[in-house]
Amino acid sequence: MKELLEKIDIDHSKSIIKFENGTWELHIQMTGPTGAMVYFFDEYGRLTGRQRRSYMGYSKLYEAKFE
Repeated sequence: MKELLEKIDIDHSKSIIKFENGTWELHIQMTGPTGAMVYFFDEYGRLTGRQRRSYMGYSKLYEAKFE
């Protein structure tokens, strides 16, 4: 489990969550049943995946593919 290091609120709908292992997440909340999009980044700032979360549950983790 990742240990939370810091949470930075950008505004009422966006926040960055940093973890002790150097990884971080960008949370973007939307209104309605859409919920929030969460983007995952590694310790070098590279996008590693994304996930949609809502009150009904969450989607699978989609890994970033760069072709």
